[in-house]
Amino acid sequence: MSDPIIRAMLEEQAASLRASAAQFDMNRAAALASAQDYAVQAGGARTQAAKIEASLAAYDDAFPPPPEEEIDPEAGS
Repeated sequence: MSDPIIRAMLEEQAASLRASAAQFDMNRAAALASAQDYAVQAGGARTQAAKIEASLAAYDDAFPPPPEEEIDPEAGS
């Protein structure tokens, strides 16, 4: 015959562990969602950086710097 006090303690521990596992699952799901959001944001940032770099290249093509011998040292350029 089992001891009812020991059985109650074990049932309480099992319930507590099930609740902890459920909380860990919720935390894991939230972390995965956050990681996915961060990945999307990083992709957007990379896209914006590529657009800016393309704009800079177009600007440099449209307005090339003067040759070294034409730069006026007195102008600070």
